[in-house]
Order: sequence, then structure tokens, then C-alpha cells
Amino acid sequence: MNILCYGDSNTWGYSPGGGVRFDVNTRWPAVMARRLGEGFQIFEEGLNGRTIGSFMPYGNPLNGLEYLKRILPGFPDLDMIILGLGINDLFQRDDIGAEEIALNIGYAIELIQNGSKTDKRASPAILVLSPLPVHLPNGFAGEYRLQIIKSESMYEEYRKVADAYGVRLIETGSVISSSIQDGVHIEAAGHRKLGTFLSSYIRELI
Repeated sequence: MNILCYGDSNTWGYSPGGGVRFDVNTRWPAVMARRLGEGFQIFEEGLNGRTIGSFMPYGNPLNGLEYLKRILPGFPDLDMIILGLGINDLFQRDDIGAEEIALNIGYAIELIQNGSKTDKRASPAILVLSPLPVHLPNGFAGEYRLQIIKSESMYEEYRKVADAYGVRLIETGSVISSSIQDGVHIEAAGHRKLGTFLSSYIRELI
């Protein structure tokens, strides 16, 4: 079973304690791969700063929607795609809301599903991870009040889109929390917990 993990710094494995990348024993896609074991191939495609909306120039890998169009042909035999994007969009402009971000996740789902139809192959299963609620330290909570408030409604907006497209959604905030150090990234223990959770979830699906 071939699984593509497509996301931002929380898929890449950014450490909130120093900005380095967690190792393969820690970051969640690698933990998931190890626990799933033989018969599973996991492709890690995370990038710091990546959005799901089109806030970056075309061809820029930070433009998550456009970059997805470019890389999908290179993965012709995918059985599942895990989408973990959206939190960076909140910090691009103050007028970007949870509903608009969720709609862009919908466009990504359409891209995956329609691309499979064009290639006349089975569409990979899609599993969406809702962005974690933002929990910034007190010194920054006032400055990013809008982002904190909007992040709290992300799961509900993502749920509407997931239901509309018939894909599965994980409420990531019910499994782990963002780091108290920077409010958006995942601590080492959270990566291990998420990877373990997802491996069990996928096992149940198949």
C-alpha cells in the first residue's frame, strides 16, 4: 500500500524547540511507516511554510495547491493521500478565514479525484487532517488573536468539506495539541502519538 503524506512543517517534522527536523524515530509519517511495517510504502512530502491556498507564485512549492498538481503525476500508484495543510494560510492575511481555507482543501480533493478519472485509474483514498487549534504563549496571544479564534473553527469547516466530497477527516486536535512553545508545531511526543494513532486508524480501514 502506497501512501503520500502531503503537508506543511508539521508533516516535515519541524521541532518547535529549535527549528531542526525531527529524526525518523520521531516525526509522525516515519512513526506511522514503522508501525505499519511490511507492505506499506510511505512518501513524506512536507515543507515548512506550505499553504493550501494560492498565496504564492505559480511553481513555488509553498503554493500547496499548485505544487500538488505538479507532483501527482510522479505518484501513479498511490492507494492513499493524507492531506495536512491549512494552518499557514491563517497567517498569510487577516482576511483569510477558516471557511475559505476549507474550500481550498476541497479544491485539492477535487484535483486528486479528477486526476484519477483522467488517468482511468482508481482514485486513492483521501484522509484529511484538520489543522490544530493555535495556542500561542501569552506574550503573543493578543497579536495573533484573530488566528487563534479562526483556528478554533477549522475542524468544523473541514468537516463540511470532507462530508461534501465523501472523504475521511481526522480531528487532529482530539488526538494531540500544538506545542506550548510556539503554539502551532507538534512536540516530539505529539508526533509519536499521531503516527501511532494513524497507523492503527489505517489498519482498521483495510
